Amino acid sequence: MKISSYNTFVEKNGNIIGYNTMSNNFIAIPKQTYDVYKSFISNIYDLGKVNKKLYNNLKENGFIIPDERNELNELRLCNKEVSFNRHYNLTIIPTLDCNLKCWYCWEKHEPGSRMSKKIQQSIRNHILKEIEFNSFDSLEIEWFGGEPLLDFDKVVYPLCSSIKDITDRNGKVLSNTFITNGTLIDKEMILKLGELNSSFQITLDGDKIKHDKVRIKKSNNEGTYSKILESLYLITENIENARVTIRINFDDKTLKNIHNLFYDLKDIERGKVKVHLERVWQTKANPNSNKLLQETILLLTANNFEVDYGGFLRRYVTCKTDRYRQAGINYDGRVFKCTGRPFTDENCDGVLDESGLITWKRDRVSQRIGRSTFEFEMCKSCKMLPLCMGPCSQKCLENNWENMEKNCILKNFEMTIDEYIIFMFNNLYSVRQNQGRLKEFH
Repeated sequence: MKISSYNTFVEKNGNIIGYNTMSNNFIAIPKQTYDVYKSFISNIYDLGKVNKKLYNNLKENGFIIPDERNELNELRLCNKEVSFNRHYNLTIIPTLDCNLKCWYCWEKHEPGSRMSKKIQQSIRNHILKEIEFNSFDSLEIEWFGGEPLLDFDKVVYPLCSSIKDITDRNGKVLSNTFITNGTLIDKEMILKLGELNSSFQITLDGDKIKHDKVRIKKSNNEGTYSKILESLYLITENIENARVTIRINFDDKTLKNIHNLFYDLKDIERGKVKVHLERVWQTKANPNSNKLLQETILLLTANNFEVDYGGFLRRYVTCKTDRYRQAGINYDGRVFKCTGRPFTDENCDGVLDESGLITWKRDRVSQRIGRSTFEFEMCKSCKMLPLCMGPCSQKCLENNWENMEKNCILKNFEMTIDEYIIFMFNNLYSVRQNQGRLKEFH
């Protein structure tokens, strides 16, 4: 037996929290017990003779592994399995128009752009063709924009409903995720979306004062905080199996009065929401950011919110775009792997034709998924590799797969690894508390 390459230990309140990123398991042990473990690191098998309970606990949770096990090769295998499995990630972009003008948005909005009935039929044909090829078992559609709900009744709902009919008839599993600003949601829309196995990502950038300076309407410069808050409650109160990610794009001012936002969310059903924290990409952290971020996370976890920060998840690919069965279909029929860059001809990866066939630019696709994003020396020796899987493949392409150290997530991370382990441990407790769907606010 030997020690796993992916163990991290950190002290918390006089005890030791251990986290294995390969198994995604935690252990909590007294410091004196941890000292016993450390004394046997060079000959871990003998630990079982001294403290069998500790030895078995470490072995069961992946901290101690068989000598013949090669964890890096296992990650390579898992990466290939996920990259080429039978799950289809399809992004549909019904419009690049938007009713808001958030200052940090990188997209060039296209007023009046709408998906035609011809392209909608091509998408139906595409799904039918993929079913004919028997290429997937489950289909996950992400509705993106622009604001995808601008033409809900004319485009999104008819197309979404017809796709559900297709997948139901053919025994395929369908789920829908709406990346929406939440300003157009009403009760009638929610009742329709509740039939479609829908989840949501909706943004609230701080409390009302802060948010209403950032996410404002194009038509009259009005803030949108109150309307979005109303939409969040509409979803969680009317869709039984709703799953909502509340995204907070933060700069150095956003988190200062964040408690006001969480007070406004005090009655929301915790088991249906997760809070995702993401620094606005045009800003850089300053020395005070870390304290504010950690205080925000502590406030969230103390009040039983599940929190996501840093993008460290067990998925075995760094991004869904690294998967073979993944595509983003624009309103005009052009196809893109990455939907985090402008939808220009330069970034286009293929075209959808009337029959439903995507003609890919194979040279572009092969450059993206022909190499693994984690086969850099900095990655192979990193304890966070099982949760990260390397830099963004889009950035790898843009940098010709060279000098990727600057694009390591940890380079711009506003926590130490030890701080992150404590956050993850507290977050696990919050998730378990959510099983009781608590609503307390302290």
